Amino acid sequence: MSEMDDIFKSLMGEEKQEKKKSLAETFSMLKDYIDYLWKKKWIVVIAGFSFAVLGLVYACIRTIEYTATYGFAIEGDSGNKPFTMAALLGTGAVGAFSGDNLVELMRTPSMVEKTLLKEVPNRTDSINFIEYYLICDSVRVTCEKAKEEEKEKASDVVSICDVYFPLHQNRNTFTRAQDSILKLVAQGIVKKLEVVKPEKKLAFVNCSYTYTDEEFCKVFLDAYMEEVIAFYLETKTIRSNRSIENFQRQADSLRLEMNRTLSSKAYYADANLNSVRQSVGVELQKKQMELQSLSTAYLEIVKGIATMRVDQMKETPLIQIISEPHYPLDNNKARKLKFIIIGGFLGGFLSVLSLLGICFYKKMIKPALAELPSLRTEE
Repeated sequence: MSEMDDIFKSLMGEEKQEKKKSLAETFSMLKDYIDYLWKKKWIVVIAGFSFAVLGLVYACIRTIEYTATYGFAIEGDSGNKPFTMAALLGTGAVGAFSGDNLVELMRTPSMVEKTLLKEVPNRTDSINFIEYYLICDSVRVTCEKAKEEEKEKASDVVSICDVYFPLHQNRNTFTRAQDSILKLVAQGIVKKLEVVKPEKKLAFVNCSYTYTDEEFCKVFLDAYMEEVIAFYLETKTIRSNRSIENFQRQADSLRLEMNRTLSSKAYYADANLNSVRQSVGVELQKKQMELQSLSTAYLEIVKGIATMRVDQMKETPLIQIISEPHYPLDNNKARKLKFIIIGGFLGGFLSVLSLLGICFYKKMIKPALAELPSLRTEE
């Protein structure tokens, strides 16, 4: 047992010596790295300063984007109403545009296209939003310069400078070029359009749009929200409106027939004013009964229409605007000091990382590579 104890003690001693040796080597290596970085400190300072200058330049030349945001809530009576006139006629809420589907509806390019063809409000020149977008995007400015340069050149190629969108032009009369440009612009706007529900269980929705022109950003989102809300409410009440219109036509027809019957009774009574025949009284009584039946049917339909209108008002969702954008809009303009600090930190970090890599190569990899030829010669 004594020999085993000696062996165990010797092994433990060797392990302790190895641990002490490894710790000493680690601290020595760290000291070498720190000394190397201290010798190259001016490289770190110059790199940090250079990146800080680059951060300042980027802060000065970067494009500022503005963001307009609408916050709204959708309130509607979603309870079961099996005995209402609207439910009996199948004129209740349209489920296809409820919940998350409304959020997806607001992301569709078709809604953006409809808004782009609307007139821009409060402008001296009457133009639609797509022309306003092309002006803000400097497309029309480049077109003017291109026309001056290419006056003498003849070309059959259709460019965006040759395509315009007159106000109130019928959508069905658009050319292929107009359709293509409208589609591209709508897709670009959809990418910058963000529609989110902060909480899935709640009916709150935030709709925001980001663009480089502050005025276009706000005015376009105002028009877009008007278009979406109008389309949503129209879709939710389209069936009930059709039913009410149908019943209204029947009521108008009964009223017209009732007026004719009343006039016919009066004319017949005047024509037989002094008659003592029994047939005259019978005919007048028939006309009176017909008049009463028409009047009763007319009153019932009018009551039904009134009930349907009340049910429609109850089931029509209320879209309550909680917050709307105001000037000045939120923007991503950051302080120059922030970019200077970020650039300086990034430059210093990258330079330190590079110097540590160089030091590791000199301390570890290069000596190992230098020993390879000697090993081969020994073999």
